[in-house]
Amino acid sequence: MAERRDIRRDLILETARDLFGPNGVRRTTMGDIAQKAGVGKPILYQYFSSKDDIITAVIDMEIEFLKASLSQGLDEEENPMAQIARAWSNALDFYEKDNFLMHILRANELGLAPYMHERYVMEIETFVVGLLESLIQGAINEGTFVQCNSRIAAYMGYKLYQAGTYGRTDTLKEFTSKDIMKRTMQIMALGIMDQKRDQKIF
Repeated sequence: MAERRDIRRDLILETARDLFGPNGVRRTTMGDIAQKAGVGKPILYQYFSSKDDIITAVIDMEIEFLKASLSQGLDEEENPMAQIARAWSNALDFYEKDNFLMHILRANELGLAPYMHERYVMEIETFVVGLLESLIQGAINEGTFVQCNSRIAAYMGYKLYQAGTYGRTDTLKEFTSKDIMKRTMQIMALGIMDQKRDQKIF
């Protein structure tokens, strides 16, 4: 019985996500979600007491997907430098899929309440900066990067990602996100890599 409830809950969340994307959260009703999921409203309310509860659960689910996506394959790399390159590649792949979270990051396209939007933007930023900080600190400890503040370097890296992807304006519309990120990461790497070592700049 518990397994059935989990499957039904997942169905409700996936349905809500699919409706929130094109319609926004304000225009999507509990009735819309119940109808699309093929469940009655009483069943829906057994799982979620309000639309805000569904919104929170959907975004939490998507953030877990983000964490798994950005961390994918990092353990397979031989050194921190390769891990950083892999993380950036994962981040670009994540952006180019144009998934649900991108609608939140791109100027709150879903129409979330301001407090909720700010909360999730900060949660995503905190995770990405934390991941980059740990990789950069690993490169510093290895001697690949010069001594620097790994938190600041990670924050700068995240903002470069932001500027080259979902925060990009028409000024650079003739370039792809991949082009922009490759150049910006080269610039960043020149500032924090140990130039005495013979190594490839990603």
